[in-house]
Amino acid sequence: MDGLERTKIQITLKFLSGNKSGASEREQDILLSVHPKSSLLSVCQTHAEYLQKHGIQVELDGHCNGRGSCGKCRVQFMTGAPLPSQADRLHFTAEELRKGMRLACTARLMQNCEVVLGWEADRKMSVVTQSAIAAAVKEPDRNGQRDEEHCFVAVDIGTTTVAMQLVETESGRILAEHCFLNPGRRYGADVISRIEASCAGGQELLQRELWEQLSEGVSFLFKGRNKEKPDYMVCTGNTAMEHILEGVSLAGMKAAPFEAGDISLREMVLDGQRVILMPGASAFVGGDIVSGVYACGIEQAKSPCLYLDLGTNGEMVLGCRERMLATATAAGPAFEGNATVGVYGADMTAVIAGLLRKGILDETGLLQEPYFENGIEADGVRLNQQNIREFQLAKAAVRCGIEELLREYGILAEEVECVFLAGGFGYYLKEEDALLTGIIPAEFAGKVRSVGNAALAGAVRFGMTCDAGIAALGKRIQVINLAQQEQFGEHYFSLLGF
Repeated sequence: MDGLERTKIQITLKFLSGNKSGASEREQDILLSVHPKSSLLSVCQTHAEYLQKHGIQVELDGHCNGRGSCGKCRVQFMTGAPLPSQADRLHFTAEELRKGMRLACTARLMQNCEVVLGWEADRKMSVVTQSAIAAAVKEPDRNGQRDEEHCFVAVDIGTTTVAMQLVETESGRILAEHCFLNPGRRYGADVISRIEASCAGGQELLQRELWEQLSEGVSFLFKGRNKEKPDYMVCTGNTAMEHILEGVSLAGMKAAPFEAGDISLREMVLDGQRVILMPGASAFVGGDIVSGVYACGIEQAKSPCLYLDLGTNGEMVLGCRERMLATATAAGPAFEGNATVGVYGADMTAVIAGLLRKGILDETGLLQEPYFENGIEADGVRLNQQNIREFQLAKAAVRCGIEELLREYGILAEEVECVFLAGGFGYYLKEEDALLTGIIPAEFAGKVRSVGNAALAGAVRFGMTCDAGIAALGKRIQVINLAQQEQFGEHYFSLLGF
């Protein structure tokens, strides 16, 4: 044991005053003995319970599964700083690196050190449950009687957040709502991280944690009511999230050709609860997109409409009752929540649009002097050239997806009748900002409709009738792979500019 102890190193964790109410920095010092080569983030995760006993509340989620891509776990080594990792060099300036700034997830502890942990917990996320296309609520009968005994729960299982609604079956009236952060976030913020975690032996754990949270949500929704649970639950989400709830292997989605398990309209029973899963179209165009298309009525439209859901992935469907095409693009963190700058999609777009209007940012994406070297603070957001480049990559991916769908469908942008912007990003995004930054083509001006949480609205609509006809909808949507399209790369890079 003594030999083992001598191989350990001592680290002193210092916590900024905002992390422990009423305590000075000196009173917040925590001394730990750890094995060398451990990452600082893993040390904090291992000792989480001990730290919490000392009143230390630190954000411990593995937002990028330890890859150093999200840049959220920023810390400062006062002494004993490890050499910068490649991820450190991407997220910090040379001056910041000299001052000991590092990412906790890639910082390997090699010697005794003193570290200031100052990363902030996630700001409270605004989860959109409203939809401009919600099912029409029926009025009560002549006696004014409601039928709360017959109800179901609609669930939108997002990669980041989960939204639940208790719905009166006959009327469509929303009786209660509940939202929570997806517990799988601690394995990584994006879908790929969840797939990797599941395939690395975490399949059962991911399912159990999600179902436990959903069960707690049901208890919350039925608190104070005569019933204890709904007649059934209608769940929708991307293919990976639905498979996690089912306990289905995600191995087929880990690498090309990216094959999903069963994505038809299906039903199961969990802990005695009947659960219906909405159908998907492919591994990366899942039940949430099919639900949104269903809610918007695109499958019944006479003229082509575009359904656009922007997040870490940008999924889109173009079509009408005659034909529907879909694709998915990898947008990265710029639209769903760029942790490195602490601002979310629509706000980020508004800031970029503002810089373009003022001429501080040119059409190639370069900041003008004197901001090119050190970045600029605009509307309370600190942006540098890298943040802007990430936004350009994201918007080019989305725009390329739109252009390829139009080309494959054989129509021009002006022939699209309506553009449905779905999800939290679309709910808050201003049309003029989307047009100016080039997320959507100029021909869409005046046709954009923000519809909010269309996926949840689709689950509600289906739950009211349980119309088995929706089973055919996922099969009707033809999914195209952008990477296999001719001249995709050339087209993509041509859309980087503003």
